[in-house]
Formats: sequence, C-alpha cells, structure tokens
Amino acid sequence: MSRFVITGATGFLGGKLAQRLARSHELALVKRKQTPIPAWGLNHPGLTWFDKEELGNKSPFEQPVEAVIHTATDYGRGNAAPTRVLEANLIFPMLLLEQALNHKVKAFINTDTTLNRMVNPYSLSKKQFLDWLNLFESQLTIANLKLEMLYGPGDHNQNLITTSLDAFMANKPEMDFTPGEQVRDFIFIDDAVDALSKVTEALPTLAKGINEFQVGTGCKTTLKQFLKTAKILSKSKTRLNLGALAYRDQENMCSVADTTALNRLGWQPRTSLEQGLCLTIEHLRAQNAPK
Repeated sequence: MSRFVITGATGFLGGKLAQRLARSHELALVKRKQTPIPAWGLNHPGLTWFDKEELGNKSPFEQPVEAVIHTATDYGRGNAAPTRVLEANLIFPMLLLEQALNHKVKAFINTDTTLNRMVNPYSLSKKQFLDWLNLFESQLTIANLKLEMLYGPGDHNQNLITTSLDAFMANKPEMDFTPGEQVRDFIFIDDAVDALSKVTEALPTLAKGINEFQVGTGCKTTLKQFLKTAKILSKSKTRLNLGALAYRDQENMCSVADTTALNRLGWQPRTSLEQGLCLTIEHLRAQNAPK
C-alpha cells in the first residue's frame, strides 16, 4: 500500500482527491492549524493529519512516502497581502519539496494555473514555484497539472463561477461582466479528480523530470455562453450586463486544455457542461432549501 502526502485536503479539489485515494492508500494530510478536520477525515485508520505550522516538529515524512500531491493554494482574493500569497504558494510548497528531497521521495505532483505569469500575485507565485521544480527536475519525477476552470458541488471558493451561480440562485437583479468573449474550458470536479487519480497511478511509469498534463475537457466555451447556460438552467431572472467591465490586464482570451497526455493514461472527461451545471445547481438548491 503506497503512502502519499497531500496538501489542500480540506479544500475543494484536494478533499475530494483525498477521499478517493483513501480507499486504497495511506495518506498524510497537511492542513492549516486553524482549519478543522472535515467530517470525512475523522476516525479513518488510513489517514494522519499534520498542521503545516508544526511541520518542523512533526513531519509527514517520518514514514516512507511515495509522492507529494500539492493541491493547496491561496488565490489572493479579497485584497490579500502579497506576502500571504507568496507564503502559501511558494514558501510552503518549497518546504515540502525540500523535505521530500531530503527523504528521497520519488515523485511530486503539482497543481498549476493556466493564467499568464504576471496577471496577479497568485499566478506569479505559482509560476515561481514551477521554476523551482524545474531546478530540481533531475532528482525526482514531477507531474505538473495545469487546471482549467474547475467547478462543481461543494466549491466554497469565491470565484467567477461560484459567485455567478450564487447570484443566479438568489435572483440578484443584475451582475456586471466583461463582454465575455474569453474562451474557457470548464471541467467538472469529478472528472478533475479522475485525472489526478490517473496521474497518481501512473507515477511509476513517468520519466524523471517535468511531465506536463493539462486538466480540462478540450471543449471551447466562451464565458458569455457559460453564463447564459447557467442562467437558463438555474431559471434565474438576473440580468447579465455583459460589457459593463473591462478585460483585466494580460487577460488570456483563449485557454483550452490539450488532453493528449491524459488520454494516453486512459482518461476521458465524462461530464458535459450542462450535466455538471445541473448537478451543481441541484446541490445549491438542496443547500438553500428550508430545513
């Protein structure tokens, strides 16, 4: 039975991946000290939890580890201090990488962004960590997974998808957007977890150094199409003010995954945008229903 160190296991993607891998692997899960252990992670014999603030005293690498799977991140929203973003997205994973190298861990899986490097502190810090991974690529197998637009039930991150869906469900009178001509690739959470699981299983077959995987469906959808589809499926009366906002600096106008590398591992997306949105909307309705 392999043992993996996973960061971000109290979050959206990392939590669902940890629940999947816990069926057949031992997991050392790293979280912030102030974050409670989720209900699914309590009293599970194959799980050990570590507080990242105390890694100097209690290390997840005291037992043999097959790989580190790094999904934790700080998006820098809400006017977060750049130093906080830097600590979460560069200093913390560097600490894990250093410990992994010291303990001869064979592999490191990193979740990366498709954003341009200089869009914001989040994207810059993510690309800076990738630079460091490249520096040590001769010493271990690295799988770098570039995530497209992830969505699905249980996402509590404040992003364009979640805030739009919440507004639609509440019938907010209106919302301002850019013209919405950006082409994006929306991937449902279960398909993304399948992709990460496939990469984890394939680690022994991957070459040493950087192995790139683009995690998306390969389907092109404009932001405008996404918003209109979500509004129709949620039966919302919210007015979309498309064009009320300007595009941000260095906006990537087309980001769509090339899934060839994942396809070689036997992975294919199974959830269409309409199916995924329906499941997400049903979840939100159930959450908002009177108790």
